[in-house]
Amino acid sequence: MLIVALLVAQAAAPVSKIPDMKPVVGIPSLLESGMPEVPPQLRARIEQYQNSRSANALDVAADGSQLLIATRFASTNQLHVVEQPMGMRTPNDVTSYSLKDRKLTRWTRSEVGPVDAASFVEPELVKGGSYGG
Repeated sequence: MLIVALLVAQAAAPVSKIPDMKPVVGIPSLLESGMPEVPPQLRARIEQYQNSRSANALDVAADGSQLLIATRFASTNQLHVVEQPMGMRTPNDVTSYSLKDRKLTRWTRSEVGPVDAASFVEPELVKGGSYGG
C-alpha cells in the first residue's frame, strides 16, 4: 500500500523550473503557463467538429449515382451507400460487396415509409430542466 501511495505522489504533478507553471485542471501530468481560459461557448462550438468519424471511399457505382464508403465504429468496419453529395448514409440495411465483381447487393430495405431518407437531418442533443431539479 505504501509503494502505491509513493508512486501516485510521484506521478501527481511534474516539477518545472519555468515560473508560473501549473498543472492543467483534470490533467495533472500536463503543465501550462499564461494560457487564457477557453469560454464555454467556444468549447461547445469546437466539440461539434471534434465529434466526428472519418469515412473511406471504397467504390463508385458504374453510373456514378452511388458511393460505397466504410466507417469504423469501435473495432467494427461498416459499409454504407451514399447516394448524393452531402447525403447521409443509407439506413442500417444488410448489404454485401463482391470484390471480384465490384458489386454491392442490398438484401434489406429499412422502413422509413414515404419519407425520403435523404431529407433526414442529424440529431441534436437538447437539454432542459426538470421539475425535480
